[in-house]
Amino acid sequence: MKKEYRELKPDEVISVSMSEFFNGLKTFTAKESVSALHNALLEKGLGEYSSWWSSKGIVCKVLTPGKNWQEGKVKLSLVFCSDEVEPDTPTAESETSGEAIKYPLDEIRRSLNTSDETP
Repeated sequence: MKKEYRELKPDEVISVSMSEFFNGLKTFTAKESVSALHNALLEKGLGEYSSWWSSKGIVCKVLTPGKNWQEGKVKLSLVFCSDEVEPDTPTAESETSGEAIKYPLDEIRRSLNTSDETP
């Protein structure tokens, strides 16, 4: 199963095991971590790079192999990927929602049932 990464929202809370990671704190919000990184860049004299962390990003061009240059914006963000594996089987919610659930072996079962019924 493919791992899914998603961008953290500013109010989501992060907890890490390394206490030295964020000013001695183990728990902080995504917004606090971005702010701390911004301040660290300013302290190191790298304030011009802080716009990479803004919600607006910075103007750029991107060249994707096989395509032309595309103009747009790029930004850095915090992303999260859960270690929990989501089941491939349908959930009770999808079963009770009235949606028709397709199982991979249904077509084979139907063809076997049809061949059993013919004389």
